[in-house]
Amino acid sequence: MDISGLFVKSQRGPNLIFYVLFIGITLILLNLKILFLRHYLRTPKLNLDDTNISTSDVVQRAERSNPNVPFVLWNRMDPRDFRANTSCALYVTPLEISFNNLYWQVQQTVDANLYFFGAYYDMRPSNGPVVRILATVDSRQAEKKSLFCQIWYEVETTPSFGQVSFHYLGDENWVGKDVRMQPYMLTCKLPANGEIPKSVSIVADRCDNATNNLKVIYNQLPREEKKKGFAVCAKTLFFENRDLPTRLVQWIEMLRILGASNISFYTFQVGEVVKRVLNYYQDTGFAISFPITMPGSIVNVPELLKIYLRKHQREREAQQLIHYNDCLYRNMDLYDYIVPLDVEELIVPVSTNSWHELFALKTISDASNKSSVFLTKNVMYHFEEKNASNDSLRDIPHLRNEERNVTAELKSFQNTKKVVLMREQEPKECFGACEMYVFRPEDARLWRYKRGLSSEANVTTDKTLWKFKHELIESTNKVLKNVGFNP
Repeated sequence: MDISGLFVKSQRGPNLIFYVLFIGITLILLNLKILFLRHYLRTPKLNLDDTNISTSDVVQRAERSNPNVPFVLWNRMDPRDFRANTSCALYVTPLEISFNNLYWQVQQTVDANLYFFGAYYDMRPSNGPVVRILATVDSRQAEKKSLFCQIWYEVETTPSFGQVSFHYLGDENWVGKDVRMQPYMLTCKLPANGEIPKSVSIVADRCDNATNNLKVIYNQLPREEKKKGFAVCAKTLFFENRDLPTRLVQWIEMLRILGASNISFYTFQVGEVVKRVLNYYQDTGFAISFPITMPGSIVNVPELLKIYLRKHQREREAQQLIHYNDCLYRNMDLYDYIVPLDVEELIVPVSTNSWHELFALKTISDASNKSSVFLTKNVMYHFEEKNASNDSLRDIPHLRNEERNVTAELKSFQNTKKVVLMREQEPKECFGACEMYVFRPEDARLWRYKRGLSSEANVTTDKTLWKFKHELIESTNKVLKNVGFNP
């Protein structure tokens, strides 16, 4: 029997199975490869090669994180060409600045260490423009010595020089009383060349090589625009998330309703909840947030700093003066009035419905050109929570209780044409006398919220803020939803 045909048939079977398996596996591998390539192309890749990152990009990122450093000027120039001569007043690049706690620049002198926060162009003085520098100093002996400013321009390769004048921001009663870092405004007269400087350094001798170089901030109003009415400078934020975001959001929304155009926040270490709220308002353009630290060797560890500031209230107040005046000088060319407020405070118009309407009243309008400050010095309201009974208002603390404690307190609108040195309640220095207009209680009142009333509290009833009730509830709930919180 010839079995060769059977043998051939038996060989074809395995060959066919092999080819079918081979083609199947190939198709599977091909599909896997296609899937991998699709995923790879859609997935952002980490570029470990930084040769494509331009210096300009790096500089712009750095300037956003530290706006007091002249990064852009550094990027446009060759630092070796900027000096008075080969050994005098060399230009200090950002890589050569002596930094302290991220946001401060340091210059050591024989008598004191100076910590600089910011520099600002001020064209308001009648005898010509100046540069003003905010600083804290660890010894008041510094103001008894001569200091010089080296003023740098974009085009000129040699600096101009000026002598520094000292203006103490604090209360004279603070001296030697628990304030390690004394707050100052330093002023340098500018030459009459009409140019706006780009940066400034402070030194003990005019030819010294500085270890500081501050960008000169000038937020100029565009020609086609007019100044807006009111900018709020919020008291420095440093607290837990206990009642937030509701309290913070409803305070901001109430300020928007009253007529504020912008709020500046200065933040020590705050929680993620607070950051989400501030980021939301910063993205919308209604607020700007500046991270801050304490200068010098003062502890900046969050838990320890909180304890330190509670024990050293004057130290905190001294730094608050730096932040308030930074807010003034960043906004003075953009807004008519600066309003320094704590997040527990509101200046509430009584006879009108907004700050704009309040200032349109004839008696106040007539005083607006000559007055440096408009004061509310009539009442302060302490908030009492325990009597809240209206469920529809449970998430709006400013509305859910009618009882208030009446005491004396000051808060103000400060005129940006006239105020030189700002304080929380009223200016310390103005161009000429600090003339004041005091609101009548029937026109405007200060509301300040506290967690409880003392047993001796003088209780009254006031529903002035309720005229904004529906608008405030609606806008607050809308923002809370946008930032991811269910009201």
